[in-house]
Amino acid sequence: MKKTINLVLLSFLFSSLLSMAAGDEKVRLQLKWFSSFQFAGYYMALEKGFYSEAGLDVSILERIPQKNNIVQVINGEAEYGVADSALLLYYNLQIEHFMKQKREEEIEFAVMYN
Repeated sequence: MKKTINLVLLSFLFSSLLSMAAGDEKVRLQLKWFSSFQFAGYYMALEKGFYSEAGLDVSILERIPQKNNIVQVINGEAEYGVADSALLLYYNLQIEHFMKQKREEEIEFAVMYN
């Protein structure tokens, strides 16, 4: 099994469930690459209506190779993202700087093993 570190933010499901307002909350999930089997769980949950049942209107965004998927989340182009271990490099080098300038929310990490 290959270990990968993902900015999956599984907590987005739980925190969104706890803070749901009336109606569906619009959420964009930025993938780290094009749609493929590794993201099947996200697509299956969307297709089965699990997000909708939780009060979420989820859009899954494929990676645009000309853009940095991590920076897209930092800049607010998506609320949540999936990334690999490069995320830790960004955290050490840039995220703290970007977060101070762009957003005041906290960043959360989740580790998944594939």
